[in-house]
Amino acid sequence: MLDFLRSLGEDARNMGTAKAWGFGVPELKEMASQYPTIIAGRMLRVKTAEQMEREAMNKGALKRTLGPFGLMMIGVGFMIGAGIFIAPGTIAADYTGPAVCISYLIAALSATLSCFCYAEFACDMPLAGAAYNYIAGSLGEFFAWVVTSNLLFEYILADAAVIRGFAPYFAVLIGLDSDYFLYETTMGGKTYTVDWWAFGLTLAITAVVCLGAKESTTANTVITVVHLAVMAFIIIAGFTQADTANFKPFFPDEHPQQWKQLFNGAAIAFFSFIGFDAVATAAEEVKNPSKHMPTGILGSISIVTIIYFLMW
Repeated sequence: MLDFLRSLGEDARNMGTAKAWGFGVPELKEMASQYPTIIAGRMLRVKTAEQMEREAMNKGALKRTLGPFGLMMIGVGFMIGAGIFIAPGTIAADYTGPAVCISYLIAALSATLSCFCYAEFACDMPLAGAAYNYIAGSLGEFFAWVVTSNLLFEYILADAAVIRGFAPYFAVLIGLDSDYFLYETTMGGKTYTVDWWAFGLTLAITAVVCLGAKESTTANTVITVVHLAVMAFIIIAGFTQADTANFKPFFPDEHPQQWKQLFNGAAIAFFSFIGFDAVATAAEEVKNPSKHMPTGILGSISIVTIIYFLMW
């Protein structure tokens, strides 16, 4: 143990040397002086598809192991989540009433049009990177960085909305209070709620993704198929027990601007389709991109649209 602590101390001391970083203070100053020129040169630089392919080959080509079914399950797995359990109730209560299914169809149409764009780009540039590559090849690297940064924030918020719902749902499933697995701690006079389930599951899922594309896709496919089977059971059970009187009035009377409310609901419902663009990021790992990418992207959005419409 003492030897281990000594090695840590030695490593810490070495971190302060120029040898550890590969450059010293003079080199750092030189790089800092060149940084504005480098940024200015790259901000509006437009990359060609050939340049991107060369860069990808220099970094090492990824193994092409994914087929159309795996791609569709990636898209379905990304999209189904908050769209089923959170958003519809809010939309129905605040905007549309039973007409929430129409709002989902409008949102699905908008998402499908975006899917056509992604499918075409993915066939032309079957590389990892998706939106970054498409924008870097048309508007420049700065705009590509801005857009992909927004996409990352979008995924962080969407994932947080889904993962934080696991602990309360699981607690209710086993007959406990919804906040049973949540812990409160006070720091600096403020009380914070800590969800260790969300934290642990995020790390576990990340570890599975790090195993590789084939392994993580297999895990995602198994989970997604089970998810779809459960929802199919709910849909069938719902149809056998449905009461058509619940659809009247189809539009709530207190919302006179009915069509406007439909589109307001669709704007929120579009949140439920976040994830279709993620299929395009796997283009470099697909066996036959020109054939399988459109199938994976458009197939996944079609499956999710049908599920959402029938559920609500």
